[in-house]
Amino acid sequence: MMLVGKIAGYTAIVASVLIYQQKNKRNLLICKAVTDVLWIVHYLLLGAYTGVVVTCVALVREVVFFRSDRHNKTGKLILACFLFISVACSAFTWGGIFSVFAMLGSMLSIVSFWIGEPKVSRIMAFPISGCMLIYGVSNGSVAVLINEVLVMVSSAIGIMKHDRKKKTDDL
Repeated sequence: MMLVGKIAGYTAIVASVLIYQQKNKRNLLICKAVTDVLWIVHYLLLGAYTGVVVTCVALVREVVFFRSDRHNKTGKLILACFLFISVACSAFTWGGIFSVFAMLGSMLSIVSFWIGEPKVSRIMAFPISGCMLIYGVSNGSVAVLINEVLVMVSSAIGIMKHDRKKKTDDL
């Protein structure tokens, strides 16, 4: 089973790198959902239950955000609900002080994907990845370590490729 968990984690790395190369909200959320399924399997087989729960919340979040309008009252209520759920799930699955990092990473990710702008998601990838890197390493996951470093690199490439280009095009 540990081998299956490792394979899921390394496959999730590939999918994670692709998230921050997307130009629109739809593709960004689809890539994120595929990645979340793979990380759920990885964390489950590692016994990292806070990671499982916050990633399950993230998967539900992607589906809801894909279908909701963040600009109305309902969208803001959905944001507040997901933030509360993230805190509650993290408290329920508390595995020590490092669980705080999974919770913070989850909360930042909720805000990032609720905003729904790929440019914002690429910028917020850095603090999110920092939190998840600490959590993953504390649970002995080499896949998470590799993933978060590659996500930061991918995000930086996405910023240079998509966001910097737009700035020079506007001049």
